[in-house]
Amino acid sequence: FLARSATVMTDIAFDEAGQLWGVSSDGGFSSSKSWLHRIDWQTAAVTRVGSLGAAVNSLEFREDGLLFAAGDKYIYVVNTATGAATRILSLPLDHQAAGDLEFDQNNNLYVTMENGFLVQVGAELTNWRDLGNTGVDDVFGLILSPGGILHGFSNSREEMVRISLANGTATHVAFLADTRLRGIYGAATVYRPPAGVAAPGRE
Repeated sequence: FLARSATVMTDIAFDEAGQLWGVSSDGGFSSSKSWLHRIDWQTAAVTRVGSLGAAVNSLEFREDGLLFAAGDKYIYVVNTATGAATRILSLPLDHQAAGDLEFDQNNNLYVTMENGFLVQVGAELTNWRDLGNTGVDDVFGLILSPGGILHGFSNSREEMVRISLANGTATHVAFLADTRLRGIYGAATVYRPPAGVAAPGRE
């Protein structure tokens, strides 16, 4: 546990420089107004950047430094200088973004849905396909390890699951038993740790 933010974030993401970013909504997940923030990962102090101009609950940086977001039935590219979001792709009509997205090493994008499905968006960002149903309808956090293993985090269960990229099936890994948790709204990893955070295998 590092710190508690005064602003509830629906998702967070690290950029390549180790800066932590977050997205919040005025009226919770159903709000039509979302805000982009920079977050001090040590103190949880928040600096508002600007309005996205859309309802967004998910954030992730691509390897080239471009910030992506998802909300409702859409994928967006986000301007980190102003917060403005530009819609680039519509998701399946019967799906709605649950709360996180993640890129793999080939720039394919994975998005969790409120109906439990995992959707893969191709690297060209012009097409999508259902990979399968995870069986968990509130995967609000998603991370992909350097080894290509996808993990998700259930908000209501406070549970970590491993998700198959072949068929979307979720397998229990662990419950996050911490009395300070009040659900899990997002997840983020950084493989080039910010100053002061030890990299794996280092003291």
